Amino acid sequence: MKLASDAVTVTPDGIAQVNLSVEEKAATPNKRALLKLQLQAAFAQLPTIKAVQILVGGVELSAPDPPQLSGDALPGTIPWAIAGGRLVRIEGNPPAPVAVPGVNLSTIPEPSDPAIGYQNGGLIVVLSMGQNLVYVPADGTPPRTLFPGHHLVPPSVDRLDWAWTAEAQSRGTIVAARQNGRVMRMKADWLDGRSVRSLRVSRDGSRMVIVSASPVGVVEVDVVAIVRRSGIPQRIGEPLPIGATLTGAVSAAWVDEASVAVLGRAGVHADLGVYLVPIGGPTQLLLARPDAVALAAGRGERALYVANAAGALFVSNTTSWTAFTTGVRFPTFPG
Repeated sequence: MKLASDAVTVTPDGIAQVNLSVEEKAATPNKRALLKLQLQAAFAQLPTIKAVQILVGGVELSAPDPPQLSGDALPGTIPWAIAGGRLVRIEGNPPAPVAVPGVNLSTIPEPSDPAIGYQNGGLIVVLSMGQNLVYVPADGTPPRTLFPGHHLVPPSVDRLDWAWTAEAQSRGTIVAARQNGRVMRMKADWLDGRSVRSLRVSRDGSRMVIVSASPVGVVEVDVVAIVRRSGIPQRIGEPLPIGATLTGAVSAAWVDEASVAVLGRAGVHADLGVYLVPIGGPTQLLLARPDAVALAAGRGERALYVANAAGALFVSNTTSWTAFTTGVRFPTFPG
C-alpha cells in the first residue's frame, strides 16, 4: 500500500493518524488489518504515540481483528566465539569455551566472524581470510563457499537462514546467501564509495542496521527495511540515520526491537564505549571500554559483551564491565 504525501499526523493526545490514498480503500479487509497491525507495531516504539488510526479522506478505515505478527527471534543467553581455531559456546560456571559438536573449522583458512542461525541446526557461516563467506555444516561434512568476495563485512544470519554481508569497500551492493547456494544481490546506491564497517539484521528479519564511513571518515549509522517476497530478500529500503551524535563507530548489534548498541565514540576526544541508540531517540553512553575491538549483544542492556585484542571477554552490568572469560575472539549471538 502507498501512503499519501501527508501520510502521518500526530494529534495532541498521541494518536498517529495515517492517511492512505483514496484508491487504497479498495484493499481487502485482511490487508487493511495487517497494515494496521504493522503500523501499530512501528509507532508503538515511539514513547509519545498511544494509538494508530488509518484514515481515507479523513474517515477512519474499518478493519477486522488483525493476525499476529512474528516477533523477534530469541538470541539465547550464551555467547558464541572462536577459540583455538574452533567454534565455541561460552558456558558453565565459571564460563569457559566449549567446542560446538560437529562443527569443523580446521579446513577453513583463517576462520573469523562467525554468524549463527536462531534454530537448532540452523545456518552457521564464517569468513575465510576475511574475503569468502563460508557455510559450515554441523554434521562434520566439508564446508563450502557461499559467496567469494574481496574484503567482506562480518556476516549476519536472519531468522530465515539467509546470511548477509557486503564488501567493506562498497560499490553499492548488499548480498544475502542461502545454504543451497542461492545468492541475492541488492542495490544500496547510497553506500557506493563508502566503507562499510558493520551490518546486522534485526531479529524479526525486517530491518538491518549498517555502520559505514565516507571517504573522509564521516561515520553514519543507518537502519534500512528489508523487502521480501515469500521470505526471499528482494531489495532494501532507503536509509534512516540514527545516532547522529556518534563521531566514530566500529560495529552495531540489536539490543531489542527498537534499539541498537554501537561500539564507538560520540566526541573527538571521547573514549571508545558502547552506546545505546534507540530508533528515533537520543543516543546515550552505557559504558566506556577504550580497549574494545568487538561487540556482541543478547537481549537487553545487561546482555552486552565486548572483547579486547588480547582475547578477554567482558559482560555489562549496571555500572561497569565484568570479566567473563579469556582466550576468545569474534564474540557473537545468533543473528
